[in-house]
Amino acid sequence: MGKPACASWTWGRHRQARDCRPVLGALTDASTHVALAAIDLLAGGCGNATPVSPLLQKEAEALPPSGATWHRAAHALVSLAKAAPADVRTLLPRFVGHPIWQVRMYAARAAGATGAVEALVLLGGDAHDNVREAALGELARLKRPEALAAAYVGLTRPDHQLVMTAARTLAGAVDRAKAAKALSIALLRLTLEGKDTSRDPRVAILTTLAEIGSTSDVDTVTPFLSDWDPRVAESAAKAITKWTGQAKEAMPRPRSLAAPDLAALETARTKDLRITMARGDVMELRLLADEAPATVARVASLAAKGYYAGLTFHRVEPTFVIQGGSPGANEFMGDGPYMRDEPGVAHNRGTVGISTRGRDTGDAQIFVNLVDSPRLDHAYTVFAVVERGMDVADAVLEGDVMAKVELVDAPRR
Repeated sequence: MGKPACASWTWGRHRQARDCRPVLGALTDASTHVALAAIDLLAGGCGNATPVSPLLQKEAEALPPSGATWHRAAHALVSLAKAAPADVRTLLPRFVGHPIWQVRMYAARAAGATGAVEALVLLGGDAHDNVREAALGELARLKRPEALAAAYVGLTRPDHQLVMTAARTLAGAVDRAKAAKALSIALLRLTLEGKDTSRDPRVAILTTLAEIGSTSDVDTVTPFLSDWDPRVAESAAKAITKWTGQAKEAMPRPRSLAAPDLAALETARTKDLRITMARGDVMELRLLADEAPATVARVASLAAKGYYAGLTFHRVEPTFVIQGGSPGANEFMGDGPYMRDEPGVAHNRGTVGISTRGRDTGDAQIFVNLVDSPRLDHAYTVFAVVERGMDVADAVLEGDVMAKVELVDAPRR
């Protein structure tokens, strides 16, 4: 499934300017992934031979009012914004007001490419934090003053990715004292939640504080020198050192990783993990209880509690992986306590791993390898293998929902 999409990207990178016909032909490919790759490539045009604006407009105008078939239109809107910005303006309102939040997120990207500030301000107050984050990122990239107001609100939101973007945006605040106070409040709020997964936003906050803060902020940041997270403690030490000119040492008090749930592990030894997609398609996963016992215990326990039901695959790279299981549908929101790494099994096609953002930082987000990925070996845990339904994994599109993730009796092997 991954090879045709890969071929499209390779052609687009090296030959598209001279001959766009293979890319245009891929628009009608039976694989949605191949067609989307072609639509994305049209953002770079087709030389002087073929105007791409009419093609992309037609695709964008086909946006359905609801449902799961929004991908072609959303990708087309972003490509059109890059290829022919003036042609996007009349289409943009339909996407900005669409009921599917992923469509609105793509609208933010298109609005950023065309400098549609009013649309970005509107999307910056969206009900879904991923849309807010996309809009804020574009406003900040455009260096718009409206970004600061959105950033202050973003700091108060629960989504870690949004808080990170908001913190980075406030590095450009004119009123540094106001920004430092807002950052300090957000830092304390996240710390009191006590979640390991708050590392990234808390480090982002401390990094910006180091840039805009002063010696008046030393007392606020000093308690974080002994934070449970070494990265946070190190960031606090760097900030104080910068403000005072005197080297400050981090003194973290790490928390122990949670012990595996042995009862859940024993139960999992006779079970498979079944993922039933909202369309009714099924993936059956064989759990590797001996190779990754702590991971299998954690995932099995969460599945038994219904944790994954209703979550999505938010990341889809047809020549690499599909990734999902985030309550926030992004890289930075997962189950609270970090998981220990258990690398050892090779990342071949059909293996299922745990996403991390550094050593021992798994938050129960899962990914399925769509191709052999030896570069992931020895770095990421593999805890399962797709025994049935790899064609389902190949067909997953961004935002596809896992209706049910459950343990089922494994067949005799």
